[in-house]
Amino acid sequence: MAYSFLMPYGYTLAGGQVLLAERQLIQKRVDGKTVKGVIPAWAGQWGLIGAEAASGESPSDTAIRAGREQTGIDLSDSATSQLYLAFNREVMSLKTADYTAFAVLAIFLTEASLGAMADAATKAIGAGTPSEGLLQTVSVTPVGKALQQLGATPKPPKGWQSYLIQNYYGGKVPGQFNTEIDTLTNQISKRSADDPEMFRLALQPLDVKPESGGKAPKTPSQIEMPTTFVDGSPEKS
Repeated sequence: MAYSFLMPYGYTLAGGQVLLAERQLIQKRVDGKTVKGVIPAWAGQWGLIGAEAASGESPSDTAIRAGREQTGIDLSDSATSQLYLAFNREVMSLKTADYTAFAVLAIFLTEASLGAMADAATKAIGAGTPSEGLLQTVSVTPVGKALQQLGATPKPPKGWQSYLIQNYYGGKVPGQFNTEIDTLTNQISKRSADDPEMFRLALQPLDVKPESGGKAPKTPSQIEMPTTFVDGSPEKS
């Protein structure tokens, strides 16, 4: 199934900013339940909030669901959308170099709204309230820095197997007939090095300077939309 990602972003006079998320290396809460642990895609990496589509789910609905499940922020709720002025939305359909299709729901926010959303998500993640414990943290990050942060998670000094013994097996070395640790070591080695091409392709259109006079670009796809919000006030296109 295809991935869809949520990309709240905005602009300051210095350039673009985006809500970037850091994933867990070992996810220990799935569907509201505590689990021993699973190794997610892009384990430990910085990237965008996102999920694979459920059957019959639209790209926009997938991205909004991912946001709700992973940060506790439900952008399908009108009051929540009003709180963050999260009305300027555009779905971008993209493909990687090997023609893997994915979608990005880009949401243009004011600087204040972007910061408020990051604060709310950080608090929820810290409290363990989202149903999916996929994320370690989120951060409002300049786009140039965000692009630099993308990439494989550094291998721990003692290797991935030692990391799993401490963080999956609670410090107890599994028995000699345990084959699970070999499977998990292979998974975390591969998934922590997953190619972040999808994130890079999504972020690149944001890496532009505001227009003359400090007016911010509207959308990464350069698609005109009926209403934009600059400094919290509606401005007609």
